[in-house]
Formats: sequence, C-alpha cells, structure tokens
Amino acid sequence: MIGAALDLGSGRRGVDMGPSAIRYAQLGERIEEMGLPIHDHGNVRTGMVEALDQGDPSARYWSAIKRTCEELADHVAATVNDGEMPLVLGGDHSIAIGTLGGLARAHAAPGGVVWLDAHTDINTPTIGVLIYWANQHTALVAGIWWWIFFPVLLVVTTFIGLFLLAVSMNEYIDPRSRLGRSER
Repeated sequence: MIGAALDLGSGRRGVDMGPSAIRYAQLGERIEEMGLPIHDHGNVRTGMVEALDQGDPSARYWSAIKRTCEELADHVAATVNDGEMPLVLGGDHSIAIGTLGGLARAHAAPGGVVWLDAHTDINTPTIGVLIYWANQHTALVAGIWWWIFFPVLLVVTTFIGLFLLAVSMNEYIDPRSRLGRSER
C-alpha cells in the first residue's frame, strides 16, 4: 500500500485526505483478514499548496506534481520488483502519472490498473463519452487514442448530410424558391 496524498492537480482541496481516510477505515486490516499479506509503505512526499509556487496557470503546480509522481513511480517500481502488487491510495487523478510510470518502469511496458474512484465513472460508450475519453488521459492509458476518429467522422458526416438535406429541402420549403420554380 502506497499513499499519494496529492491534491495539486485538482481544482478542489481535500482529496489529499484520501489515503488517511482509507487507512482509518482499516483497509489494511481488512485485506489481512482475507488472508492476503499487506505492507504499508507510507505516503510519498507531497507539497502543501500554501507553500508552493503555482507556476504556469495552464499547468498549475506542475513541478511539484512531477516530483511527487517521480517518487511515486520509484515506489511502485520497487514494489513490483519486490514481487508485491502495488495498491496506490490517492489523491487526485494526477497520481496516474506516477502509478503508470512505475508499472511501465518495472515491466518495461505499460501496466494495467484498476481505478476505484469516489464517484462512478461507468459510462455507456456514446459519441459524447468517446470524445471525452479521446480528449482525456483515459483513452491514452487504455491505448484507444484512435477512438476520436469515429466520433469526429460521424459528426462531420452528420453535419454534411444535414447541410445537403437543408439545401435540397429549401427549394420545397422556402416560398421564394417555390415562386421561382413556378415561373420557370
């Protein structure tokens, strides 16, 4: 178990309390009750937002997030190399950088994660969801970045079709077009 009490990537404070709350709820003890060994590696170091420079507003606290994710990647890789399965407790979604980076370092290939969140991310794969996934890290992590092609193609084709339909129907609907047609 590795804690990553990071909330610098989130626009909302408080998610840094996640690892403490999960430990307080006795996750480690419950895992041991199932007969599985658990080793708590503690938390990686994170900066306090009040003591950090925000830096570039379009990539707020990037240097601090990067430092924390590098340390997290080191812990995840070491845990995997020791034959253990890392269980990372977070924090905001930026911990995915360190978690996936550590797995990739340990396996020399992308790893897999089971992501449990405070809210459900269960979605029906609609066009909107596909575009969202393609625009977010989810599509890249899942290796399905090309999903953006199909929704964009569908949207472009739909709008071209609607435009052509409107142009062809305009002759029958627009009174000025009907007058011009009857004069011919």
